Amino acid sequence: MGKVEQYNWKGNFDINIRILRKMGLWPEGEGTYKPGFYMLYSAFMVTLFPTCHILSELADIYFVLDDLETVVGIIYITLIEIMALIKVYFVITRMKIIKERMENLKADWFQPKDRQQTLMIEPSITFWKLVYKMFIVACLGCNFFWLIPLVIQQSEEKTLPFLAWYPIDCSESPYFEIAYIYQLSSTVYCTLVQTNVDTLISGFNVYIGCQLDMLSDNLRRIAMAENYDNAGDNLIKCIIYHKQILSFVDGCNKFFNIILFWHLIISGVAIGITMFQLTLVKPMSSEFFSVLWYGLAILVQIFMYCWFGNEVEVKFFISLFDIYYQLTPIMDKVHYDWKSTINMNIQIMKLMGLWPNGDKIYKSGFYTLYCGLVVMLFVACHISAQVINIYFVRDNLESVVGIIYIILIEFMAICKVFYVIKNMEILKGRITVLKSDWFQPRNHSQTVLIEPSIKFWKSIYKMLLVMCLACNTFWMIYPLLDASGEEKRLPFLAWYPYDYRISPFYEITYCFQVVSTSYLTLIHINVDTLISGFNVYTRCQFDILSDNLRNISSISNDVNKSLIKCVLHHKRILSFVEGCSEFSNWILFWHLIMSGVSIGITMFQLTLVVPFSNEFYSLLSYGLAITIQIFMYCWFGNEVEVRSNLVSYAAFESDWIELPEDVKKNLLIFTMKVIKPIKISAFNVFYLSLDTFMRILKTAWSYFALLYQLSSRNE
Repeated sequence: MGKVEQYNWKGNFDINIRILRKMGLWPEGEGTYKPGFYMLYSAFMVTLFPTCHILSELADIYFVLDDLETVVGIIYITLIEIMALIKVYFVITRMKIIKERMENLKADWFQPKDRQQTLMIEPSITFWKLVYKMFIVACLGCNFFWLIPLVIQQSEEKTLPFLAWYPIDCSESPYFEIAYIYQLSSTVYCTLVQTNVDTLISGFNVYIGCQLDMLSDNLRRIAMAENYDNAGDNLIKCIIYHKQILSFVDGCNKFFNIILFWHLIISGVAIGITMFQLTLVKPMSSEFFSVLWYGLAILVQIFMYCWFGNEVEVKFFISLFDIYYQLTPIMDKVHYDWKSTINMNIQIMKLMGLWPNGDKIYKSGFYTLYCGLVVMLFVACHISAQVINIYFVRDNLESVVGIIYIILIEFMAICKVFYVIKNMEILKGRITVLKSDWFQPRNHSQTVLIEPSIKFWKSIYKMLLVMCLACNTFWMIYPLLDASGEEKRLPFLAWYPYDYRISPFYEITYCFQVVSTSYLTLIHINVDTLISGFNVYTRCQFDILSDNLRNISSISNDVNKSLIKCVLHHKRILSFVEGCSEFSNWILFWHLIMSGVSIGITMFQLTLVVPFSNEFYSLLSYGLAITIQIFMYCWFGNEVEVRSNLVSYAAFESDWIELPEDVKKNLLIFTMKVIKPIKISAFNVFYLSLDTFMRILKTAWSYFALLYQLSSRNE
């Protein structure tokens, strides 16, 4: 469709502008009010009709203060007339803003791109014009019934349409006729102000809605394009267009903010008083119909504001819908940030001295010195103090076991620190590999496909963090709350070359143990979840590979080329797994051995402490933390095995029957290659699976049973 002529937005306001100009409320051309004849004319019209008319009605209230019905009768009319005067004031003072909005609409940004967009906005314009006519009819009906008393009044007493005070006797002719014509002229003036200013404001809201319609259409066209070569430029244009719309809205708000504020307040009061007035007049009389039409006019007025304002809100959300759903193909091109998932791990490890900045490894410098200091102080010194203490309590089985069950996991922390520092280059290499196009989701549906795995990993991370923090909290507070003896106790049994029971050595040592334990805990949490995170990434890659195989016919016209890409993707996944195993082999090996022993000893320790004491809860949370820790390894390792096993099934879920014979053969060879699942293991000795998890729990029970029997014999 070709580009259409410039759309005349101002043309829809032509009647409003002409009427406002005759009323002295719209200077000629693009100018504002300047000293001259038109300004004088405007001041004369505004002063004569709305201002003097309203003042005469307000003055009359003083003379009828004792008559509630009469006072209400004056107020319910005067409220809306005051509103008309407010509108006159803001039209005059905001004329520059109004005309700037008109000029903005001439810009290319706000023009329909083709005939289709013109047809799309026409229904909104047509409906606005229909509401305008309804409003005019309601107001004219109201004015008509106010005019009738002059024609049909039966009493000799002459009555004006509105109660008002004048410095002349209006019951005498020709003053009555002059006052009558003046009131009707003033009322018509106020009515025309209401109808034309209100529809002008509503018209601007209609235009905003139309602009949002065109923005949504532009977004849909980007998504429906045959190629996305210019998608980026077109999307930038849509963003700029949206900013232009927001600027237009901001300008409109500056014009009618206060008008709307007072209008919404006064309208509710006016409608309420009108309903009250209907109960005071004779049903089906001319006065009844004048009050009825007056109420209907106010209702149409407020409906018009609210309807078109609501349309702007609805169309805004529709544009958001189009951004999210219509632009899915473009969103598919967005680079998925795998590293952001483990960003929390990286930030914490950086603070702990275990993650050099950027893509660097450990080199001579301040950060390496900082790493050596914190590891030596909080890991090596803390554990050494506990190990030395075993010598002094070697004859007490319970004390020895109480030290060993903690030291085992703390030794694991040393192991993790050593292999993180030693294999930092491998670790950062895996993260760099994930940035390559091979590991990126091909489309939005693949991004959605992998999200549940990422979210579940984050949930496990939070669960492990909560359990470890709970364990640390109980360890921290139970010696302080223990009232079993007057001797000061530390959270952990350890030997120090000074008497730690004396203040301030006790407080310093206590803080040292708390900080050291927190440091070791953070090592466990972040290294374990980091390794599990790599297993999640591996699982996600197999999900992406499986999806590519299922849709191999639709990825590209050259199916054989798509299959080759799948083969190469699989090879890179295997290489990624091999690199991850090189980093985590020793960590997993020692962890799987020590976890069973630690869980068994923790269960034994639970039999030695007072149930539901602080020490009991610290042991319980410690045991749960280790269990979640080993479950995390086994679950995500098992997921890799399951998902890699599904790759061969995905090949047969594709439309392979319609493929050429040579492609079928290649697909069969590839299927035979991937039919053996990938198993995450530690030196191919311990495999991460749910079966391994159950074996560890059984081993833990065996250790518990052994320790319990030895303890029973000693007793």
